[in-house]
Amino acid sequence: MEIYSWYKVSDNSVVKNLDFSSFKYKGSVIPKELYNYFEIPNTKEKLTINLNLKKKKFESQITWTRPKSPVRRIFWGNDFSDFLKEHFSGWINLKPKTKETDFNLSFKKIDENDYDISVFYSKKELVKKELNSESTRYFIFDSRRVEGDIDFVQYTWDEKKYSRVRVGDRFIYKCPIRHSKSNQFYFYGSGQIGKISNFKKGMVKCVIENSIRFENLIYQNDLKEYEWFFKKKKQKNFEHFFNQYGMTEILYEDFQSLRSMGFDSEYNEKENKELVESHKNYYNKDFSSEDKFSIQKTRGPDQKIFSDEVKDIYSNRCCIIGLKSKFLLEGSHIVQWSEDKTIRKDPQNGLCLSLIIHKCFDKGFIIIDDNYRIVVSKKNEDKILLNYLMSFNGKKIHLPRSKKDYPNKKFLKRHREKFKE
Repeated sequence: MEIYSWYKVSDNSVVKNLDFSSFKYKGSVIPKELYNYFEIPNTKEKLTINLNLKKKKFESQITWTRPKSPVRRIFWGNDFSDFLKEHFSGWINLKPKTKETDFNLSFKKIDENDYDISVFYSKKELVKKELNSESTRYFIFDSRRVEGDIDFVQYTWDEKKYSRVRVGDRFIYKCPIRHSKSNQFYFYGSGQIGKISNFKKGMVKCVIENSIRFENLIYQNDLKEYEWFFKKKKQKNFEHFFNQYGMTEILYEDFQSLRSMGFDSEYNEKENKELVESHKNYYNKDFSSEDKFSIQKTRGPDQKIFSDEVKDIYSNRCCIIGLKSKFLLEGSHIVQWSEDKTIRKDPQNGLCLSLIIHKCFDKGFIIIDDNYRIVVSKKNEDKILLNYLMSFNGKKIHLPRSKKDYPNKKFLKRHREKFKE
């Protein structure tokens, strides 16, 4: 139910769309329809509440806007205001009369005066559609990659084993450990349930609509500190946490939190469509790629899909130096992008490298022999860089867990021949 800039999701959950005044004045007017939700008394006393974000507590006040005014307002402190401004850095571009934004704050009542909160990006129209339909359910679907399951196209399941899904429901895609090359599950996109029909004996299929491919893959290690809304996580690992059949019902807050984690920047519909198509082509084993044209040639979404897959194959670790900081890693080509269109997305034409090692590999300062050992070129005139690289000379690269994912020796040979001394 929409109430001005607020949405009532359920009896214990509401969402506030953060407008200019939310950032400027560090709070928001609370509509009368939500007084019961926040347990606001009829007296003029201030009400202190706790906003819990992961392991942090932010104390806030609910009070009258002015002594003679009947309007109640929530004021959050400087710490929480600073957090919101840092998380939603785009707020600085809002104009004073801006009433609708992509910035959202979710409240879930835990106890009297105690609320778990989460923040997420989402277009207001999308939030309206999702929240104004109180019957919408939210799920995590495992990608099974079996007959009938095609990412962002179609999903199948046995209705006798799971019968909660209906047309219009929304879900997050999860790649389970058995399909992940890194031995970690990860979330990689979302969709909406379209038409449901019979598939084969005992099975049904649905059309996937409103597909979104995440900009960031969300690995299980990224969720160590995440506080789930749909159930409490009782142990450190995820054993028995999700439904064993691979379809887990979650709450809207988890759905939006995961979708928000999937993006570093604001959602772009055109770019997302291209990314979804590239993802579908990749998993149909189409490893070729044409240049995309804007003002200049670009690699487009194909490079993103290729890079994500290569990093997963190498367990998000630089295969030369072992660095594991994901923001410093890239899925790099052995035979460069411009040299062969047919293998641009072939994961065996890829290595997971740190940014500086990627540059060194492309310059021929590092090559890899047929035994997967590192050979450092002496042509490098930068002595500091040469000394650093020499510490890895002769060592074997960190190889993928599966031999079928090892870099193709033919591609390594082509790279070596390009830089023959």
